[in-house]
Amino acid sequence: MRDSLELLEHVLLEIEKNIKAPLTAASLSKKVNMSSAHLQRLFRYAFEQPIASYIRSRRLAAALEDILNTDLRIIDIANEYGFEYEQTFIRAFKREHGLTPGEIRNSGAMIHVVSPFPLFRKSRIGNGMCFGPVAVTVPQFKVLGKWHELHVHGHQKLAVEAGEQFWLYERESIDDQISNNEYIVLVKACDEDFRHWFTSVRVNDTTNIPQEMMTETVPTTFCARFRYIGHHHYLGLREDLVNLMYKTINDYVNDENSEYLINKEFFFYTIDGMIYDGPYCRMDWYMPAIKK
Repeated sequence: MRDSLELLEHVLLEIEKNIKAPLTAASLSKKVNMSSAHLQRLFRYAFEQPIASYIRSRRLAAALEDILNTDLRIIDIANEYGFEYEQTFIRAFKREHGLTPGEIRNSGAMIHVVSPFPLFRKSRIGNGMCFGPVAVTVPQFKVLGKWHELHVHGHQKLAVEAGEQFWLYERESIDDQISNNEYIVLVKACDEDFRHWFTSVRVNDTTNIPQEMMTETVPTTFCARFRYIGHHHYLGLREDLVNLMYKTINDYVNDENSEYLINKEFFFYTIDGMIYDGPYCRMDWYMPAIKK
């Protein structure tokens, strides 16, 4: 039986291959032999967007190419992409892009479109998958936790151990946690031999600080976000998996053809172990970046 991560990849490819077909969550679920309800939950978990919304956005993005690059009538383009009525297409298009098809065709305005979700096809990590990057702006937030100075040799194993110790035992002393399920790690390179790791949770109130802990503020930051989804519990994040994630992301960061210039001296990642039904782990890596 196909695992859920391979299934997600297959669903994304099916959407792109059948962008003009009358695709729905129900029809896609039949193609991948999964209930429609389960597929919709899994898609929203992975991509934070309903599958119907993503299909509509990709269909309208594809239609935009025909609007700008052909002389086809709007009604013909609407019908081509599965809209029975021209006015339905125009309303959906304006909600998506802020302008009607005719206004875009006549003005030549620059329009942001939803690109296909980027999957690293070669970057299967054990029974998980890494995909991205997606450009995001992260608002300022405050965290409370503990700094650890770890030597670069073997620091992944020690970081995993420190994280488990903090999550299972030490965070209980922290009041006013914004989420009982979210774990955040800040990582700073202090020199060639050591890394500073801050195991923490997000908080609103920083007045009551437990002994041996401190607060940090992460400023509003434009980031390239990479996402890992594994078919295992979040406590199943072992040293070998984290090392493979590092390698996957570093391969992208060091690729001269990548879209972003990445700041490797500081980044942070988040883990939420309670956002999906079943033994899944989602881990998001946020790396401050500028677009090339």
